[in-house]
Amino acid sequence: MMKKITLTLLLVVHSLLSAEKHALLVGINNYQNDIGTLKYCVSDVEAFRATLIQVVGYKPRNVHLMTDQMSGQDLPNFINILLRLENLANRIQIGDTFIFYFSGHGISTQDQSYLLALDSNTTTYRTLKRSAIPIEEVNDILSGVKAQQILTIIDACRNDPSAGRSNQDNLLSENFARGFQLEPRTDVLGQPAVSANLYACSIGERAYEWAEKKQGVFSYFMLKGLQGEAVNEDGEVTITELANYTQQKVGEWTLTYRGKKQTPWLVLKGKSNLVLAENLSRVRTKITRASTTNVDAEVEMWEMAKHSTNISDIEDFLQAFPAGELSPVAQLKLKQLKRKMKIVEDMEIAKTKPNKTRVTFSNKDKAKMEWIPSGTYLMGAGKNEIDDSMRFAKPTHKVELNGFYMDAYEVTVGQYKKFLAETGHRALPDWVSQISPTDGHPVVGVSWHDAVSYCQWVGKRLPTEAEWEYAARGGLSGKRYPWGDPAPNGSQCNYADKNANTVLTEINEEWTWSNMQVNDGYAKCAPVGRYEPNGYGLYDMGGNVSEWCADWYGKFYYKNTTSKNPLGPNSGTTRVLRGGSWPNSVKYIHVANRNDSNPDDRNSNCGFRCVLDLDID
Repeated sequence: MMKKITLTLLLVVHSLLSAEKHALLVGINNYQNDIGTLKYCVSDVEAFRATLIQVVGYKPRNVHLMTDQMSGQDLPNFINILLRLENLANRIQIGDTFIFYFSGHGISTQDQSYLLALDSNTTTYRTLKRSAIPIEEVNDILSGVKAQQILTIIDACRNDPSAGRSNQDNLLSENFARGFQLEPRTDVLGQPAVSANLYACSIGERAYEWAEKKQGVFSYFMLKGLQGEAVNEDGEVTITELANYTQQKVGEWTLTYRGKKQTPWLVLKGKSNLVLAENLSRVRTKITRASTTNVDAEVEMWEMAKHSTNISDIEDFLQAFPAGELSPVAQLKLKQLKRKMKIVEDMEIAKTKPNKTRVTFSNKDKAKMEWIPSGTYLMGAGKNEIDDSMRFAKPTHKVELNGFYMDAYEVTVGQYKKFLAETGHRALPDWVSQISPTDGHPVVGVSWHDAVSYCQWVGKRLPTEAEWEYAARGGLSGKRYPWGDPAPNGSQCNYADKNANTVLTEINEEWTWSNMQVNDGYAKCAPVGRYEPNGYGLYDMGGNVSEWCADWYGKFYYKNTTSKNPLGPNSGTTRVLRGGSWPNSVKYIHVANRNDSNPDDRNSNCGFRCVLDLDID
């Protein structure tokens, strides 16, 4: 019996002396399906690999990198990630260290959480289950690893997968975090083992990025700590000390530069600490900052002033911290408030109805605007809309919006000419006059970029897709058109009627979709405002010209969108168009119908109108 125990002890000692360090690092920026693009996931894991090899002493052959820029077995698709995890789980021995680092998108459903592989598909719940990696499955694999130390690093709470890294937060959920429940192994003579999960943020938070460094803020400071700034007196970097250092630095940075909270979160299990690096010398940060006291005072005062609409509050802040770290942000805020004050001073405000203010600009474009009150509505097409043109307008989903002002009319040729004269912006195509012949017609032949430039000139912006549909409905719920459910009969809007038929069939003899029973009075564009307005006082929200929206177009965005003030995907190839137009058939006049075009296109049936974030009630 004694010999058996002695032999076992010798095997343990041998395992510890020959212990190796392994890592699997997965970074995905560009997903193959309709999932938002990320910026710095690949650079984060590449920098981590370099640090493990050059600073910590990992052998290059033991640090496995998988990114969307690689090929073959190193491409991080569903099968490759699982196979690599299982292969490593079988290879790793007692006494070894193993790190699994995932940087990309994660998603939670009611009953499961997933890491999104390169080829994951989130179109439906069924496709998600068959193509994404369940966190519980990752947990099962890692729980079987024989390593002495296991660390999982998860940076998957950056934003909504359908939105890329935008303002659409994908907050770390409790269900997502709970999926990793590794229990340290005690296989040989009670050999103490340790496991740890390090998340880029805490539950209810999101992770931010540092564009200047081209890294996530979490990744940047984690690497700084591992490279020597989190070294203890024994020359070690333990996971506890690394987490404490990263929490402090990330917390300071996000509070200072984002006014938000991001707190990296560590879950540690086992009877010992997890040592990541040994025999290192402590290094000092090269990032120079003002004294902690001054920074804290500046941040505290900015927290009180940043949401103020009073110019004097911002001026007081700048007087107190004229050269502070936040002074550029405050200067921008001051400039914006002064611009809005100038707009208000130039307005002529006339009360027309209770709880409704009509705004007429006396500067720039002199456009009449209507107040669209805040509210909640069901966006999208219902199940009874079976036409194929509505397939990407589903499912219906609840959306909550803040109030805003919207142009009562589409921007006209005359208004756009004034913009051209004052700015020197590129001229309209010559053919525009054939479609919109007078200054009172809606401008066409403008790209999305042209529309944005006009909005910037006049001090407004393009509406989001959600704002546009909400405004187009005019306070009606569940109706097909801005005026209700009855099909257009020629008195409500300008679309492909018998007048347009001649124009369309001359272009292409197969374009025969015009309604020959309807006469709306125009073969091409109608002057703005020739038909009755909707319930919000907006004209031509159906037909005449399709209107550019601010959003990128995502076919399946409605399946993953956020509910409050959605901004659309953070990336894409085309921009949203809404409302239908003079050469379109009736199905495109539906308030929920979605269309799109390349943002560089200058179409003969596309124009725009503006909105303004200014509540003066």
